[in-house]
Amino acid sequence: MNTLVFGADGGGTKTLGFIADGNGTLCAQKSVGGTNVNVVGFDIAAARLYGLIADCCVEAGCVVTDLNAIVLGLAGAGREENRQRLRLEIVKLAGREIPLVIETDARVGLEGAFNGGPGILVIAGTGSVVIGKNSSGKIVTAGGWGRVLGDEGSGFWLGAESLKSVARWYDGRGGSHLLAGLIRQEFGFDSRDRLIAAVYREGFELSQLAALVIKAAAGGDDVAQEILARGATELALQTQAVAAQLDIAGKVAVAFSGGLLERESDYTNILRSMIVSRILNVNIQTALHPPAYGAVLLAIESAKT
Repeated sequence: MNTLVFGADGGGTKTLGFIADGNGTLCAQKSVGGTNVNVVGFDIAAARLYGLIADCCVEAGCVVTDLNAIVLGLAGAGREENRQRLRLEIVKLAGREIPLVIETDARVGLEGAFNGGPGILVIAGTGSVVIGKNSSGKIVTAGGWGRVLGDEGSGFWLGAESLKSVARWYDGRGGSHLLAGLIRQEFGFDSRDRLIAAVYREGFELSQLAALVIKAAAGGDDVAQEILARGATELALQTQAVAAQLDIAGKVAVAFSGGLLERESDYTNILRSMIVSRILNVNIQTALHPPAYGAVLLAIESAKT
């Protein structure tokens, strides 16, 4: 049988899987729910991932043992102990050793964005990270420290900054009347007590507010525009730091990924201009392939070794 590989990209809510041949031609495609172990736990993540592999095999007309390499790019897989534990759980379900490698979602996103070639991927969704690779295969990451230590420019960060502005507005010490009104209309935060309860007792996900910051900025709100500018500045500085460490010869390819950057907006426009002003000879382009296909490319390479 020809070489067959499996690649997947998994997050908190959705996981996409592909089977492809050794040339990268897709043979099967399926999706399941979230597989971030920090969200759904190891047992559910392992069951969903193994089920996804098996279902793709059915569609491709093969069995799991026919796969020459399996690469899973997963949110929540940044820690080695998480990767090892999840790998053990999946191997248990398989009932035998399988050629399985677990990577981060950022790593497979990078491979997909540049079809395995060099470049820098700026990712901003709920969290944020910048990851790049040069022609020698060196990988460099900036950011990705999580919401306590970093995640600047992410959906969570924009949401937190917007609520800080609303708190100042309630105090009468600045802030944004427009942002306060949009958040009150969308989520019902109409008082100091309601805001505090939502954030500290109810676990309100602050990243939900990012779209309202972008909307307020588009409406001319100075505070929202300043929040976007600061977030974009942080992401641009991380991109600049990655580019400096990679020392890429010639054009520096940069692509955007993640929920905040997948569609054109004031935020992507600001970020693009800030990156261009900081990195010489940069080319900001659309990602060539989705992250799941980046996992396929890594699996093809793994199958050759």
